[in-house]
Amino acid sequence: MKKLLMALSAAVLLLSAPVASFAGSAYFIMDAKSGKVLASDNADDLNHPASLTKMMTLYLTFEAIHRGKIGWNTEVPVSRNASGKSPTKLGLKPGSTITVRDAVNGMIVKSANDAATAMGEALGGSESGFARMMTQKAREIGMRRTVFTNPSGLPSMEQVTTARDMSTLAVALINNYPQEYRLFSQSGFTYRGSRIRGHNNLMYRYEGMDGIKTGYTNASGFNIVSAVRQGNRRVIGVVMGGATAR
Repeated sequence: MKKLLMALSAAVLLLSAPVASFAGSAYFIMDAKSGKVLASDNADDLNHPASLTKMMTLYLTFEAIHRGKIGWNTEVPVSRNASGKSPTKLGLKPGSTITVRDAVNGMIVKSANDAATAMGEALGGSESGFARMMTQKAREIGMRRTVFTNPSGLPSMEQVTTARDMSTLAVALINNYPQEYRLFSQSGFTYRGSRIRGHNNLMYRYEGMDGIKTGYTNASGFNIVSAVRQGNRRVIGVVMGGATAR
């Protein structure tokens, strides 16, 4: 456990210098199994999630797969709205399709906003419809203060969360979709013949780290949800409003 805490504490120190954001810097470290809080600061303050939002988009995607609504090879249509999202993105063309598998990998590895939007529109009928599904699911799993307004995490003043809530989502992903959670540890994936590498640089710097997601906008600062595992123990660390991605 000491090594787990050292790894996550190092990540906190790297990221948690304050920046001008919605609520300033925050962090939350917890034991994933027991729920014991190991360290925290401003854990219930609101901040913008940025691309951490895609964790919920992925959660609902995995849920839809398990319920038989879609499959890994289901072709998801790409609207003009999805195609037009700002980077980062896969460069999806309007009128084209993308498989659920490629969309999931694109969200995890590339943090692709076009893939997230296409998936949200497919599952919710529209971005706003899917956002309502996201917020409802957040309440169901115990995220008390989070409000989602889009599937990608692109800037929206109304889209807010807390460090504590994001740790709750991380634990829900790990516990409810353990097979799919393994995808968060991949360093890259191949899409249309090109190898795409991931954004989570901490994955390559700390032994035992196996996920899960980073995010950044000017309003949010640098955000990260990380999980470190040693044996049967896993610790979740969340940093929001960081000054640097390093």
